[in-house]
Amino acid sequence: PTPSGGRAPAPLLVVGSLNADIIIEVDRLPSSGETLCTRNPNTGRIVPGGKGCNQAIAAARFGRGGVRFVGQLGGDAHAVMLEQALRKSGVDISACGRQPDCPS
Repeated sequence: PTPSGGRAPAPLLVVGSLNADIIIEVDRLPSSGETLCTRNPNTGRIVPGGKGCNQAIAAARFGRGGVRFVGQLGGDAHAVMLEQALRKSGVDISACGRQPDCPS
Protein backbone atom coordinates (compact mmCIF):
# COMPACT_ATOMS: atom_id res chain seq x y z
CA PRO A 1 0.00 0.00 0.00
CA THR A 2 0.99 3.59 -0.59
CA PRO A 3 0.90 6.29 2.13
CA SER A 4 -2.49 7.40 0.77
CA GLY A 5 -3.85 3.88 1.23
CA GLY A 6 -3.88 2.95 -2.46
CA ARG A 7 -2.05 0.06 -3.99
CA ALA A 8 1.53 0.51 -5.09
CA PRO A 9 1.99 0.08 -8.84
CA ALA A 10 3.27 -3.28 -10.01
CA PRO A 11 6.89 -3.35 -11.16
CA LEU A 12 7.40 -2.39 -14.80
CA LEU A 13 9.65 -4.47 -17.06
CA VAL A 14 10.78 -2.96 -20.35
CA VAL A 15 12.43 -5.27 -22.88
CA GLY A 16 13.85 -3.55 -25.92
CA SER A 17 16.59 -1.81 -27.79
CA LEU A 18 19.08 0.75 -26.63
CA ASN A 19 21.60 2.63 -28.68
CA ALA A 20 23.50 5.88 -28.79
CA ASP A 21 21.81 8.56 -30.88
CA ILE A 22 24.29 10.92 -32.53
CA ILE A 23 22.77 14.32 -33.24
CA ILE A 24 24.42 16.85 -35.53
CA GLU A 25 23.22 20.14 -36.98
CA VAL A 26 22.82 20.58 -40.72
CA ASP A 27 21.47 23.48 -42.71
CA ARG A 28 18.86 21.39 -44.53
CA LEU A 29 17.68 17.83 -45.10
CA PRO A 30 19.69 15.96 -47.73
CA SER A 31 18.30 15.03 -51.11
CA SER A 32 18.09 11.37 -52.02
CA GLY A 33 21.64 9.95 -52.18
CA GLU A 34 23.24 13.23 -51.08
CA THR A 35 25.78 13.48 -48.26
CA LEU A 36 25.82 16.61 -46.13
CA CYS A 37 28.38 17.89 -43.67
CA THR A 38 27.55 19.42 -40.34
CA ARG A 39 27.65 23.20 -40.33
CA ASN A 40 29.76 23.17 -37.17
CA PRO A 41 31.93 20.17 -36.24
CA ASN A 42 31.56 21.04 -32.55
CA THR A 43 27.76 20.63 -32.48
CA GLY A 44 27.54 16.84 -32.29
CA ARG A 45 25.81 15.34 -29.26
CA ILE A 46 25.53 11.71 -28.22
CA VAL A 47 22.42 10.90 -26.20
CA PRO A 48 20.65 7.72 -25.04
CA GLY A 49 18.26 6.28 -27.60
CA GLY A 50 16.34 3.21 -28.64
CA LYS A 51 12.63 2.66 -28.02
CA GLY A 52 13.07 0.47 -24.96
CA CYS A 53 15.70 2.66 -23.35
CA ASN A 54 13.63 5.80 -23.93
CA GLN A 55 10.50 4.16 -22.48
CA ALA A 56 12.30 2.92 -19.36
CA ILE A 57 13.89 6.32 -18.67
CA ALA A 58 10.59 8.15 -19.26
CA ALA A 59 8.69 5.83 -16.90
CA ALA A 60 11.32 6.19 -14.18
CA ARG A 61 11.48 9.99 -14.54
CA PHE A 62 7.69 10.15 -14.40
CA GLY A 63 7.95 8.73 -10.89
CA ARG A 64 7.05 5.16 -11.70
CA GLY A 65 8.97 3.05 -9.19
CA GLY A 66 10.28 -0.40 -9.89
CA VAL A 67 11.30 0.10 -13.54
CA ARG A 68 13.56 -2.64 -14.89
CA PHE A 69 15.12 -2.73 -18.34
CA VAL A 70 16.37 -5.77 -20.25
CA GLY A 71 18.52 -5.29 -23.33
CA GLN A 72 22.05 -5.85 -24.64
CA LEU A 73 24.98 -3.54 -23.92
CA GLY A 74 28.21 -3.63 -25.88
CA GLY A 75 31.72 -3.06 -24.61
CA ASP A 76 32.29 0.49 -25.83
CA ALA A 77 32.07 4.04 -24.47
CA HIS A 78 28.47 4.25 -25.67
CA ALA A 79 27.59 1.34 -23.37
CA VAL A 80 29.04 3.25 -20.42
CA MET A 81 26.98 6.35 -21.32
CA LEU A 82 23.79 4.30 -21.73
CA GLU A 83 24.34 2.46 -18.45
CA GLN A 84 24.93 5.74 -16.59
CA ALA A 85 21.83 7.38 -18.08
CA LEU A 86 19.58 4.45 -17.15
CA ARG A 87 20.97 4.20 -13.61
CA LYS A 88 20.82 7.98 -13.08
CA SER A 89 17.12 7.85 -13.99
CA GLY A 90 16.51 5.09 -11.46
CA VAL A 91 16.16 2.18 -13.90
CA ASP A 92 17.32 -1.26 -12.73
CA ILE A 93 19.60 -2.71 -15.43
CA SER A 94 20.84 -5.74 -13.50
CA ALA A 95 19.28 -8.11 -16.05
CA CYS A 96 20.93 -6.50 -19.10
CA GLY A 97 23.24 -8.67 -21.16
CA ARG A 98 26.80 -7.65 -21.93
CA GLN A 99 28.56 -8.28 -25.24
CA PRO A 100 32.09 -6.95 -24.60
CA ASP A 101 33.26 -7.50 -28.19
CA CYS A 102 30.32 -5.66 -29.76
CA PRO A 103 29.42 -1.98 -30.04
CA SER A 104 26.31 -0.61 -28.38
